[in-house]
Amino acid sequence: MHQPPPASLHLLINQYLEHLRHRQFSRWTIYARARQLQRFASFCQEISITSPGHVTRESIVAYQRSLCDHRTITGRALKPGSIQHYLVGVKTFLAWLVREHVLSVDHSVGLELPRESQRLPHAALTPAEVQTIFALPDVETTQGLRDRAIMEVLYSTGLRRMELCRLNLDHMDLVNGMVRVEQGKGRKDRLVPIGSEAIGWVRRYLSRGRAALNPADDEPAVFLNLFGRRLSEQLLGGLVHRHIQRSGLGKPGSCHLFRHAFATGLLRNGCDLRHIQTMLGHASLETTQLYTHLDTRQLQAAHQRCHPGQQRSETLQLKASLETLMSEASSLAETQLAKAIDYIRLLKLAQGHHAPADAKMPPNCSP
Repeated sequence: MHQPPPASLHLLINQYLEHLRHRQFSRWTIYARARQLQRFASFCQEISITSPGHVTRESIVAYQRSLCDHRTITGRALKPGSIQHYLVGVKTFLAWLVREHVLSVDHSVGLELPRESQRLPHAALTPAEVQTIFALPDVETTQGLRDRAIMEVLYSTGLRRMELCRLNLDHMDLVNGMVRVEQGKGRKDRLVPIGSEAIGWVRRYLSRGRAALNPADDEPAVFLNLFGRRLSEQLLGGLVHRHIQRSGLGKPGSCHLFRHAFATGLLRNGCDLRHIQTMLGHASLETTQLYTHLDTRQLQAAHQRCHPGQQRSETLQLKASLETLMSEASSLAETQLAKAIDYIRLLKLAQGHHAPADAKMPPNCSP
């Protein structure tokens, strides 16, 4: 009996994506997996690999190296998080092939993934800077009204870029001031409050802007492109970035800048870190602590309160103040003593002579 020819890589990738659909993974996750594996399949084709059985440890390492060497249109290298993103897609696919007995060995096991550096975020936008950016779109136009509403929602809710793109009309409860985020990061749903200012701009956009973009009203998404369809993440990031650049504030970034300003503003005004974690949709409190980073004013206050050197400085300042007060008190006492001695002399003179009728006790002296 002849063995059937091994299934092609592209066929197995399609079967894997169908498996994810049956497992009820979100369409966004399936879309991301498809992009990851299409890139891997293209690389395999370049090195003449058409079947997963020909994938070796060396070919996986070579793929990782190609990701590190890749440059975007602007000449930038992929970030470690992006490289990790592509490799995780390959690892999950190969693990599935082993479970399905297509492969006997998963050569990606033990592959060391690039580590993302835990960098502090850039300085957050201040409330005044946020208002400067908000004032840029021309709200008399359909596009400008949409852009203003988008930025208001980003700042008021702290939503991620992908979460705002996925926002549907029935996800927004403008009466009660709540937004329902469905299938956010980690496939988790959550409720996030939205402020009255943002609600006002959303209402204006829905009545004037969105109606003009989609007269047929056959699109469930809240925010639409100029063709009346759901905004893509790339388009959303680009339009927000352009407004930030136009502001002249010199702060790099896009939608995430408003998310960071949202979290930092809540922290500075005394909001509990757990509540911020819930609104941001973070699985770990450590992520929230890094993301919001401690307000520098709180750090300075803690340093002044607790650092031994600062405490010694404050002790020396207090000692100097006490010495000054004691010196002033001593000088005052000497002055009062001199006045008392003069008064006693007057009394002695009065014993032999009648004291003048208008003789008075020196001020602040008791006989």
